[in-house]
Amino acid sequence: MAVALITTFYGSLFANVFFSPAKNKLEVNLAEEKVLLEMIRDGVLYIEAGQRPDFIESDLMNYLPPDKKAMYEALKFEGGGGDGGGEGVDPSPYGKFFPFL
Repeated sequence: MAVALITTFYGSLFANVFFSPAKNKLEVNLAEEKVLLEMIRDGVLYIEAGQRPDFIESDLMNYLPPDKKAMYEALKFEGGGGDGGGEGVDPSPYGKFFPFL
């Protein structure tokens, strides 16, 4: 009887302390990745259809949240941002080509 109570307690503890927060973080990451993949898909379809680059850029900007749009505009008007200026590790998981994602 004691073993059953202890294992139930541990199961509840692990579910609430470890697994539930991990599930929430995975859901957020998957949602962000889904938006990125949809953006890439739409960009490829626009290129295949022969759309103008300025139209593609303006339409794909709708996928970015407001803070990322501001960062993109700042990099765009700075001249692209270059290689980051050697300021250490790039915080973007997508590298220097997508610093605004």
